[in-house]
Amino acid sequence: MTVIASTSNYGYPIIIGDLLISAEADRSIGLPTTSTDIDIFVNKTRKYKPVTLFRKIYVIKPNLVVGLAGSVLQMKYFLNELEMRSRLYDSFSKSELVTFLDEYPLENFDQSAALIHLADNSSENPDDWNHIVYRFGNWMESASNLFEKVMATGSGLEEFVHQATTDGTLFTGFKQHSFRHALSVNINHIVKLLGAEHISLYNIEENWGAGYEIAYFNGDSFNLLDGITYLICDIPIDQNGDLNYISPKTIMHYEYYNQDLHIQAFEVQLSKVARGENSELITSDDFINKHFRVLPINFDHNGLEQQFIPGNFRSQKIAICFNIIIDDKSFFTPTLFAERPDISISYNGEDNLTITLPNDLLSKIKTTAKEAFLKF
Repeated sequence: MTVIASTSNYGYPIIIGDLLISAEADRSIGLPTTSTDIDIFVNKTRKYKPVTLFRKIYVIKPNLVVGLAGSVLQMKYFLNELEMRSRLYDSFSKSELVTFLDEYPLENFDQSAALIHLADNSSENPDDWNHIVYRFGNWMESASNLFEKVMATGSGLEEFVHQATTDGTLFTGFKQHSFRHALSVNINHIVKLLGAEHISLYNIEENWGAGYEIAYFNGDSFNLLDGITYLICDIPIDQNGDLNYISPKTIMHYEYYNQDLHIQAFEVQLSKVARGENSELITSDDFINKHFRVLPINFDHNGLEQQFIPGNFRSQKIAICFNIIIDDKSFFTPTLFAERPDISISYNGEDNLTITLPNDLLSKIKTTAKEAFLKF
């Protein structure tokens, strides 16, 4: 019960996996997207509840990435076997991967799904990569104005694909047809999902979400998206369609340490805004701070004592979802991703959060929000 997905734009493959693991339980765990007790708001009669978070996307070799969904035990055994086989090679070739898959007893993977993406450059031209995809399980495919191809599996496959194929308003600032633009479109999609979860917890009912990993191929190797910060803002709109202030609600900073993903999550209670000539400075000393350590699904119990101590950070890799409240039933959710010197989110490690948002980006959000308001 999860979602694993893959998208492709301009030939750049992106692999996405959520973090949520559900099982039969009396109580649900807390989530990075909200400090709310989710058992109060979700269906109390549902069989499964969120019980933990696990990583589900793994860069096995620089040219091989795998995403896993389904039974925790089946995913764990498959990952262990693939990692053991990978130690025999500097990189995987197509024939070596096919041999592994032919030898693996897939009847022991009947309650799970996998996406295996191999980047093969066995041709004479070292820059000529052939991308080969192997899939197991039940998959759904589609395309949209945003994605040349999107496919997903798991309990969230239909909603994930639906959201990916629904037109939205996003801002990236990167050149079309570039790798950076392809990656930023996916990041915008993820922060929109996080914003929707923050508002409604709709996906938690279907046992997927809570956070997402992104693996991408940069032309040379697969990498995990690291050091990104997601910001969810709830913004009321006035009777004229104008946005008078921006209220940050949830901040999630992602950082990998060894094989673990660490999420510092902040739920902002009160904030102050100072408007400058070039930017808005938002500060808060009133927030709830939570730390989530997300382990690999085949984690080593002997390594659990190797603790990462979360502390201060300053991030300039920012994705924002603006949940703009038009009326009691209508939301407009533009998103943006920016990586530039004049945008940042920082935490001093103790009692202060600072958000710097450039006025040119905010102006675009305000303009599109008013246009959306006038259509309602």
